Amino acid sequence: MNNLPKISPAYRSKLTSAIVSISIFFTVYLILIAISLFLIVLLGYGAYSILAFKVSYYTLIAAAGLASIGIFVFYFMIKFIFKRSTSTTRHLVEITRSQQPELFSIIDEIVTDTQVKAPKKVFLSPDVNASVSYNSVFWSMFFPVRKNLTIGLGLINSTSIGELKTILAHEFGHFSQRSMKVGGYVHHAQKIVYETVYNNKEYEDMILNFSGNSFLTLFGAISVGFINIFQFILKKVSSFLFQKHASLSREMEYHADAVSTFLTNPQEQISSLLRIELSDSAFYYSFNFYTQSEQKYLPKNIYKNQTSLLKIFSERNNHLYSNGLPKVDEGDLTRYNKTKIEI
Repeated sequence: MNNLPKISPAYRSKLTSAIVSISIFFTVYLILIAISLFLIVLLGYGAYSILAFKVSYYTLIAAAGLASIGIFVFYFMIKFIFKRSTSTTRHLVEITRSQQPELFSIIDEIVTDTQVKAPKKVFLSPDVNASVSYNSVFWSMFFPVRKNLTIGLGLINSTSIGELKTILAHEFGHFSQRSMKVGGYVHHAQKIVYETVYNNKEYEDMILNFSGNSFLTLFGAISVGFINIFQFILKKVSSFLFQKHASLSREMEYHADAVSTFLTNPQEQISSLLRIELSDSAFYYSFNFYTQSEQKYLPKNIYKNQTSLLKIFSERNNHLYSNGLPKVDEGDLTRYNKTKIEI
């Protein structure tokens, strides 16, 4: 691993900026939680004082409304913890060494070259892609988590063994990056921001309508006022965080590319990257055809369709074939990219 490409000064700088931005975000978040707890104590004492002065229907309503402000604001700050994660691997197929020994021998070779831990699990997905991920549960921010490797069948179907190895080497470049841990913190920051800033309408409506009593509705409006202030602060701080992490993510991709170039044949790296848009188009043209037919037509093997369309697209665009796969030139790089904006 000592021989692998070192992280660049730009990478190191962006990593520092990302860590600083994460620290600022969670510091602000904890301060806001502390303020909400202070509101519970302060307004709870106010409610107690009202009842100590006199117990009546109106003082009970006033005390309950006053105490509810702090509770509503505090729960607003922590409710993301109770939200069930929607991430799932049900659309993926886990494979084992006994099922796919040749693929695992390639993985073992790259693990040895990079001296990183082998993936916890290896999954197959349907698309033209490969990725590294891990189960980013709340506790993963505090404890180490093994990463998973996902490989698309559409990718395997449209690359040579050498090209597949160079793509997997890129993914293992990410395995060697300790900065992937930063993504876990950013993921939870995104959950916090989503639940507090963008998915809070129902909660605010519940606060305003939790009682038909107009007096209590006034306290609900005060609670929502505090929540809106907290939302404004979180939105501003999170924008800074996400911008810094986007910059770091780009540097992580550059470094993973450098690892792949160092470990594998650069020419195979180039040919696989040039072909990937064509492979993606061939797969999704097939996929969309069957989707739009509303099950009138169903493929026995969609990857045979992908291969057929690769040949058809190559004939139309004069791509030469080498070792059973089309050879895409650099001048054709943007021909199949019809849906992305590059900045």
